[in-house]
Amino acid sequence: MEVVKRLDGARGPVLFQALRYVYEWSRGTADEAARTRLEGRPVSVAARELMDDATEEVPELAGAFETFAALRESPAEIAPARVGGACRGVAAWAEERSLITVAAHFAEAAAYADTESPECANDAGRLCRRAALNERAALWFDRAFYAARRLKRRREMIRALLGYGSLAKNMGHMDAALDAYERAARLARRTRRRKQAAEAYHDLLAITAEIGPFEHAEMHALTAAQLYPATHPYLPALAHDWAFLLVRIRHYTPALPLLRLALLRIERPGIRALVWSTLAWAAGGAQRAPQFEEAEREALALVAKYDEYAPAVYIHLAEGARRIGRWTDATAYSAAAERASAERGAAMLEVEARELLQAIKDQTEPPGELVPADPDGIELVRVTLTGRLQPRKGPETNQPGANPGGIRSRPGG
Repeated sequence: MEVVKRLDGARGPVLFQALRYVYEWSRGTADEAARTRLEGRPVSVAARELMDDATEEVPELAGAFETFAALRESPAEIAPARVGGACRGVAAWAEERSLITVAAHFAEAAAYADTESPECANDAGRLCRRAALNERAALWFDRAFYAARRLKRRREMIRALLGYGSLAKNMGHMDAALDAYERAARLARRTRRRKQAAEAYHDLLAITAEIGPFEHAEMHALTAAQLYPATHPYLPALAHDWAFLLVRIRHYTPALPLLRLALLRIERPGIRALVWSTLAWAAGGAQRAPQFEEAEREALALVAKYDEYAPAVYIHLAEGARRIGRWTDATAYSAAAERASAERGAAMLEVEARELLQAIKDQTEPPGELVPADPDGIELVRVTLTGRLQPRKGPETNQPGANPGGIRSRPGG
């Protein structure tokens, strides 16, 4: 929890104390009788002043701060759902700012506080996965699935399956990931949940981008594009993930416009770092050095502050650099990718980075761009995505954080 305490200003100490309050309270509320025996403690004048300072810094968390104060003063009277809601609010605030470890701590606190909520358990699993806390993520997804099944909450069952599939994919367990995604797709289609079915097919695209075959990926991309509503926040990510697949099979030029289009709608800085890095790879493969250098600058500036996708970002930069003959930079990027992959427990990316580093040290010339064997299929996906991703006016695309662009491939941890 030290990462919470180190946040700038008064917010760090206040949120650190809030986590302590929540965990102390959660341990004492195993049942209703135990809750009524909890004794409150007044918040000191100094602590209240610090909370006031934190509220001035982040007024959007004022309600959460008041809940944490009430938790301290009147713990027997506060409902688990209120505590869980306050923690989820902090987690969402932190996630929007790419403070993923902070978000994971508060998502877990929410799940501990509101033990009957599959939503809270799913949030904890998702954010622990993104923070590379893999074992904890697996436990939360398991808990979410069974809680949702007990409560007949099909939406949360699907979320748990998709979350576990992404975790298994990150860890290199491809059979388990495919099984989870396919179960999620079947359940979503059976229960007529179009948005979640789109997410499931999007995830199937992401995994086939890694392991093939291409024909399945094209089908998954089209299905997801047709099922997503036009304003769905994952549509820009779908454009990235399809473009990434094109890059993987050396169709660099068709990938470039889709990546530019995705950048118009993706706002979260950690995800933008990944998209810029994919653009760098595509530009390098297409022998467009000025575009590579622009994308390289943008990706490096972002990944220095927001490193959630660092393993993939550095792999992409290395791939692009070696394609335009910058062997020294390619070596440095692939070494950075190997270190970042090991730190985040991203098994597949660590292997990829190690193999890439060796190829670069040997100065193995990468193969050049390929002409698509199925240009009509690629064009159909491009037209479908472009039609849905044209910039729109309105609050849903202009408000900060309104379009997170949830990347579903290349998570790097």
